[in-house]
Amino acid sequence: MKRVVTIVFAGLVFIQAVPAFSEPFFYKDVERRMAAKEFDEAESLLGIYLSLNDKDVTALSMLGRLYQEMGNRKRAAQYLNKAIKVNPGYPPAHFFLGKSYYMDMKDKEAASELAVFREKMGLVTGMSGEDRAFYITMLDETSEIYYNLKMLDDFYEVNQSILKVSPDDQVAVYNMGVYYYVNDHNNSKAYQAFNKAVALSPGSELANKAKYAIEFMRANPDSRMAPDFDFIDKL
Repeated sequence: MKRVVTIVFAGLVFIQAVPAFSEPFFYKDVERRMAAKEFDEAESLLGIYLSLNDKDVTALSMLGRLYQEMGNRKRAAQYLNKAIKVNPGYPPAHFFLGKSYYMDMKDKEAASELAVFREKMGLVTGMSGEDRAFYITMLDETSEIYYNLKMLDDFYEVNQSILKVSPDDQVAVYNMGVYYYVNDHNNSKAYQAFNKAVALSPGSELANKAKYAIEFMRANPDSRMAPDFDFIDKL
């Protein structure tokens, strides 16, 4: 279950300062075009903007994201690395670079960049509602990557981070049910988490997945017989 969030992660207060942004409406226009899959238009706008300001960490990261969505991960990595060189403390660049490495099956590099992303996010203060939503979206995808890489301790920590920010986040609650069942073999905690995931949004796709997990647990009380939880979320 994917969250649809099309906002610019530019308004945060970093311990390592991010350059001021004089064109917030420009960023939102690019985001809108990316969401509409108007990739050529978004690429053209970013290219023109960066020709005037080639040190803009947000625009560099957006262009990296754009190439990632277009399937050109080599160019994506190029621009994301440029963004990191400009400002190593900018978390989204590390996140999207880690995601790009993961999609290229460079698991060690992906894990390394995602660890930096989490470290840099720990320095962020003063998140607005929109920035918080984008942060949670990045953590969601980070948890998916950790689960698929069998890095279950990190999977647990990331979902706990989400729940600290948003205690009723359905995806994180569901993921905790998976963790308790698969890793801890704790049926009681798993039941609680899956039931809460259902209660948070009873008619949702994720609620149906939680119901499936509950029924599986009832039919197979031995938690070592885990169902296929690969359906959590896919990148």
